[in-house]
Amino acid sequence: MKKFIIGLLGLTLFLTVPLQTVAAVTLEPQGIKESYQTEIEGKLHTFNSVVKGSTQTITIDNGEQIDTVSYDREKEELRINNELVELEEFKEAGKELINDDGEVSSKSNKDYQWRLVKNFKNKFNITVAIIVVVTGAILAIPTGTGAIAGAVLTLKAVALIASAVTSASGSTGQKVFHYTFKTYYSPKNGYWNNKFVLSVYKDSKRKKHVKTVTHTTRLGKKY
Repeated sequence: MKKFIIGLLGLTLFLTVPLQTVAAVTLEPQGIKESYQTEIEGKLHTFNSVVKGSTQTITIDNGEQIDTVSYDREKEELRINNELVELEEFKEAGKELINDDGEVSSKSNKDYQWRLVKNFKNKFNITVAIIVVVTGAILAIPTGTGAIAGAVLTLKAVALIASAVTSASGSTGQKVFHYTFKTYYSPKNGYWNNKFVLSVYKDSKRKKHVKTVTHTTRLGKKY
């Protein structure tokens, strides 16, 4: 992790501007591939992701260098630029709070009646405010769904959250962030539709909002 310290010397406030997705998710025999671009501190960053089995690998190209983050959710192994990283570095001890009261989301409409499956709350710690390190932390956070965030979130969601957290930490020096991960379902036309909403905050009361991302998976399993 020491080699990342060099990056802190030139770290200033990151301004994240979402751009359009470069390519849609593609399903190929060798894995699931995604690509997404976002602008950070005036520099275009390209995120590419490949999921093979239980491992998701993300490369981040800023035009000058390419960094790699990979997480194996079965082995619970996180690697940054091929170096094995201790997950404990990112964990901030805290009680995992889960609420599954089946509430109907305010975002429901005539097409989808979203019902809450779980409302999971926890916090995570970042060691260095560099995009590749923060991306690794986001990949490894639990979501209370029996899965790892990196296996559930789209690449766009990971990139936007990681960029926002990097910006917030780089400008204030904050290391601990709190998050809420909500999952919803909505039956329609014989299929279960699913949605997640991930929100990150600077405080435990969740008043100082950093970023929220959401994604809907339509036409899931039949019922």
